[in-house]
Amino acid sequence: KDCNWIDDLSLRLSAGLTGNDAISTYRSLATLSSTTGGYLFDGSQPVAFYRSRLDSPDLTWEKTTAYNVAIDWSMFKGRLNITAEAYKSKTTDLLMSLAVAAQTGYTSRWTNIGSTSNKGIELSVESHNIVRPKFHWSTTLTLSHNEQKVDDIGSEDFISAYNSPGNNPYMMYGY
Repeated sequence: KDCNWIDDLSLRLSAGLTGNDAISTYRSLATLSSTTGGYLFDGSQPVAFYRSRLDSPDLTWEKTTAYNVAIDWSMFKGRLNITAEAYKSKTTDLLMSLAVAAQTGYTSRWTNIGSTSNKGIELSVESHNIVRPKFHWSTTLTLSHNEQKVDDIGSEDFISAYNSPGNNPYMMYGY
């Protein structure tokens, strides 16, 4: 039997994997710097080269896996439209600058550590209340809830007031 009051009922599913290399070009490579300071040899200062940045040969892109499911429902000749959506994503191999021991002569190096997760729901209800040739009144209500969390920060030695495991990223916690 036909259901005349339902215009459309659709289910949407999606999954994806994306990468992010949010550091500047060649940042994973070691750099050499030069200096001419120091002692004179035969009346001139020799040029010396030294490593000014550690390399990170195993550096990879951050990876985000995302899943999404939604239902679109249109009723009463398009006068009432409802969309309900749920999503979930997880980012691994975060690109972070990790502090190294001071005796190495360097302050930090880029590495892939840690992970974050994100999940939420959205509900949208749209109603076309009055539809006339010279007047149109519609109302849309949108509700959403999102939870974003730092799952793992990698090393126990890495201290950050803005990214502590189990909490929202970039939220400052202080006592």
